[in-house]
Amino acid sequence: MEELLRILEDRTCARYPCEIVFDAAQLEPGECAHPVSQDENPETGFTMFVQPVFLTEVPCVPPLVLYQLVLVNCGGFASPDNAETFSASAHSVSKEE
Repeated sequence: MEELLRILEDRTCARYPCEIVFDAAQLEPGECAHPVSQDENPETGFTMFVQPVFLTEVPCVPPLVLYQLVLVNCGGFASPDNAETFSASAHSVSKEE
């Protein structure tokens, strides 16, 4: 988690500020995590909502957040392939791994 928080602070990795909140209020049914812009200006930052169940599964949080972070960086233009590539790169593994 400490490394994930450092990544979120690094503007070369996370284009805009992003805080993690363990709250399902902004999530669709079945969704594990999703970023929501704090206002119309992305530079204000994002809140990454994560299902509270992951508070007991902390090792699962970084992959979930990194997969969704591509939406913070690229917005609606991000594809699942982009998300997998970005997350794998952040973990220093191949996309297949």
